[in-house]
Amino acid sequence: GLREDIDATGDRFNTSFPNVASTPNTTEWYNGIGDMPGPVNGTSISRYRTTLDRVKTFSSLSSVIFPLYNYDQSIGKPLGIYIGFEQDGGFYGYTGCDVGFSAYAFWQSTEANGASALRPELCPLNKYGYDCRCRGWYDEGKQKALANEGFLHISPPYVFAGTTIVAQSVTSPLIDPQSDEHIGQVLIDIIPNAIIKALESHDYYSS
Repeated sequence: GLREDIDATGDRFNTSFPNVASTPNTTEWYNGIGDMPGPVNGTSISRYRTTLDRVKTFSSLSSVIFPLYNYDQSIGKPLGIYIGFEQDGGFYGYTGCDVGFSAYAFWQSTEANGASALRPELCPLNKYGYDCRCRGWYDEGKQKALANEGFLHISPPYVFAGTTIVAQSVTSPLIDPQSDEHIGQVLIDIIPNAIIKALESHDYYSS
């Protein structure tokens, strides 16, 4: 995740751009868990109050996420499974054995992707560095959930960050059951053509 403009817990709700992130080389990222704000030993009760807590929470889900992703051996499998967090825009996920996250320093807020219109305080026009809170799938899923209009949002096809892939995202909110606080969004990226082909190949009459 990005480490520029953070507070003592790792939360980030604004940017000092253009003093930071005016180029990919001037974006700042965590070097590892030892570089993240949060308790070194143990985890806070909330499980999401600091950046380190959020990373540990996602890591604890790896025993479920990795087998779920790798169970499907087809070419048309989901592109990735992720969690995006509200407090710092941290975006953690599993996309198999690739280097997809390495392109996130080169992601830029543009008029075309609409990031500056969604969250101008986080992703002003021309700022570099991926922040999931500035993406349509995250914002639309969050607003839909907060308005009690449903807890599953399927985005229209769009160009994925750092790629030329046109696909869709399925997202659902993470809500604290005790406080009703919106913590973030769970995301699965899919290629719609793969789903259509799978449906077409299934014999429903013999099921």
